[in-house]
Amino acid sequence: PVDIEVTFGSNAVFTCKAEGDPQPEIKWMLNSNEVINPVNDDRIRISLDGTLEIDRIDERDQGVC
Repeated sequence: PVDIEVTFGSNAVFTCKAEGDPQPEIKWMLNSNEVINPVNDDRIRISLDGTLEIDRIDERDQGVC
């Protein structure tokens, strides 16, 4: 993954590819906390292939590596 900069209100897409046997599990972190598919926030989606999509970026989505 690479760092990206987006403006508030824009959408962001993060992709990650990993190979192995067994297939590696991809987890996304924001400020040391795992990002999960929250039931009450339809802006955030994690696809089966590990792609993280965040719609309508706002202050809650800011983070540092």
